[in-house]
Amino acid sequence: MPSEFDFLEKHYDKTDIPEVAAQSAKERFGNYPPARTSTVIYGIPWDILVDSIVKAVDNYSYGGAIFNTSAFAYLGSHNNAPQWNIVLTGLKYVNATVQVVGSTPTYTVADYNNGTIVVNAQVIGNNPPMLGDIVHLQAAVGNFVAAVQLKN
Repeated sequence: MPSEFDFLEKHYDKTDIPEVAAQSAKERFGNYPPARTSTVIYGIPWDILVDSIVKAVDNYSYGGAIFNTSAFAYLGSHNNAPQWNIVLTGLKYVNATVQVVGSTPTYTVADYNNGTIVVNAQVIGNNPPMLGDIVHLQAAVGNFVAAVQLKN
């Protein structure tokens, strides 16, 4: 059964090892050839990551800080439809970029900690707004740790 977190799962690796997360980020390019960047969150249990998103939306929907979470949500719009903008903080992530010269891709991957990721999701319902499918994820800022070497 599909879930609103299917998209997020493609940007997640359960590992604590940056090189493993970097490999996952590189492999994502195979499914999305026109993509220029690939971000993978790692070093956090899946249930905690998902729970922080749900709590951020609930805090916004019900007003105030009902749940203690470092994430927060606000409503925006995309194509004249309401959209969640969920800001997740304190994360570890890798960000891969690809540059193609001729027909040869070159990958560069950097590891970040204490990072901020912005997740965009559809809105379902209006009173209170409910979390719909996550449709986009973007790394905002983070503390650069190191460049990560990929295995061939």
